Amino acid sequence: MNVFPQEEAGRRFTFANWSDGGAQNHTLACDGPRTLSAIFTVDDLVGLFSSPIRAVILVDGTAHFAPDAFWCREGSAHVLEAPSPQVDNASRSQYRFTGWADGAPPVRTIMCARPTNFTAFFEAISPPPPELPPAPGPGYPILVLTVIALAVFLPVLLVWWLDWRRRPGGPPVTQVAPLTPSVQRCPACGSPAGPDWTFCMQCGAPLR
Repeated sequence: MNVFPQEEAGRRFTFANWSDGGAQNHTLACDGPRTLSAIFTVDDLVGLFSSPIRAVILVDGTAHFAPDAFWCREGSAHVLEAPSPQVDNASRSQYRFTGWADGAPPVRTIMCARPTNFTAFFEAISPPPPELPPAPGPGYPILVLTVIALAVFLPVLLVWWLDWRRRPGGPPVTQVAPLTPSVQRCPACGSPAGPDWTFCMQCGAPLR
């Protein structure tokens, strides 16, 4: 004879033993009328839910992220706890526990007697924290050092260059002669004449 695990909605039946004490697989001799019973243990499915966030619910100290579920042996006791406050990973907001759907306290003991669900409710207590600026890349320290070096050494170089130019042995300064406009003169009397004159105003000689 052989018996396999069986399930129905929200319940799981696992073979424990035969009423005659035999193993799960054993041979039965047909030597007379007899009645045998298969004894099963029953596990109930317990659902864990939370609203409006995916909260952490502790079952006997083990964290479950709602929605989740676990099997519990029928007749066993378990401790459920809804830690508070919690941070929602999606919005980065803080939420505090406000109560279970059936009004039980945050830490409660349940007895497994049938498949059931437990829902923990939360409410927001703070706005999301501001986003931090992105971390500097690997070249950030080099850029900072370069800027600091330029800020320190450029003024020093400028002062040294100005001082060097003031010294007697500094670089030669090229003197540029001022430009003077060419003056037209009369070929006859030598008097200055304007560039657009045709005749000399002094002697009347032609200039062109």
